[in-house]
Amino acid sequence: MRVSFKVIVKMIKSRHNTFGCWLLFSVTAIFGLFLISEILKHYSVLKINFLLSLDEKSFEFLMMFLSSFIFIYLYLISTYMKTVIIDRERKVIIFKNVVLRTSKVYLYSDFDGIIDTFLTHGSAKYRTIGFINDKKVTRLIDSFFYSNFDKLRESLEDINFIGLHDFGQWKRLKILFHSRVLD
Repeated sequence: MRVSFKVIVKMIKSRHNTFGCWLLFSVTAIFGLFLISEILKHYSVLKINFLLSLDEKSFEFLMMFLSSFIFIYLYLISTYMKTVIIDRERKVIIFKNVVLRTSKVYLYSDFDGIIDTFLTHGSAKYRTIGFINDKKVTRLIDSFFYSNFDKLRESLEDINFIGLHDFGQWKRLKILFHSRVLD
């Protein structure tokens, strides 16, 4: 008697891609360390010669520039770095924010379907899953950030697949701002 067992993964959790995620964290840390060292040098707490010698106005400008740069990076990390948990048994997708530790839970039925598309990071295009609701992309799973992207994509086979769309630059911007992309 021959018995075969089909292994069905009921829940899959995303794994962050080392390059995509940690690049954002490391750039933010470098600018943060530079900001702190400049503040310590300016107020004569730290005496290091290789740091910049700035007057008061230049120091304030540099602090505003570095602080806004760090804020933008933390915003990007907060916006795009999410842990994705797909529960096939309950037909639920959970997006957990890495920075704020908040979660957003979606049922499969909350979406009209999913599309496969590409988003550009630097000079390369990365495969991306877009969750469609009312012809708008409401959530993204981007292969730039996740090392197990293929498993995540396979686990979403129960959701209506709308198709592969290789959008131009304008529609890629519309995707990022959750505007209407499908006609």
